Amino acid sequence: MIFLNIHKSAERLRFDLAHELGHLVMHGGSPHVEPGKGKEQAANDFASSFLMPRADVLGSIRGNLMLEDVLMLKRRWRVSAMALNLRAHRLGVISEWTYSTLAKQLSMAGFRRGEPGSDLLAESSSLLTQVMSDLRSQGEGFSDIARVLDVRAQDVQDLMLGIVTFGIQGDGVSRSRSSADLRGVSLAPVADLNLRRSGRSAY
Repeated sequence: MIFLNIHKSAERLRFDLAHELGHLVMHGGSPHVEPGKGKEQAANDFASSFLMPRADVLGSIRGNLMLEDVLMLKRRWRVSAMALNLRAHRLGVISEWTYSTLAKQLSMAGFRRGEPGSDLLAESSSLLTQVMSDLRSQGEGFSDIARVLDVRAQDVQDLMLGIVTFGIQGDGVSRSRSSADLRGVSLAPVADLNLRRSGRSAY
């Protein structure tokens, strides 16, 4: 299980997912593996390479990188502007001076804390969504999971909010049709988990 901070931008959420995937691949995902800066850096390097493949980055950046280029190219790999700037620097595409200058410009534009203007949808769990769908088809849901785990149903729902697509759960009691004027309910779309590398590569 990977637990994520869903309040981050979609780009940073993707990097966190790739980072944890790196731990699973390189460190076996064992909770008994001793933590350390080396392992964390290795997971970061894995995430950067997975989401921004070296050959693709080198083939996409021509000449010196400017702020406008970073903001355009980050959409290609669906990564944060800061992550792309760092990746380009570590691959030797840009100089230390260019990297530092871009980092300052991005910070001043608000990209250190988020991704202003991004319309990227956050990743969601296709597996957990399927589990919840199967449970609903059997007439079960958050309350049943909570009962087994001996926790509140609201806690289960809160933990899955933004990670799983689900409907509002009722108590299963049949009632006469309401006479209230219900004009419509809008459900926000949630992106399917798509960390598999595509032809354009992911991040």
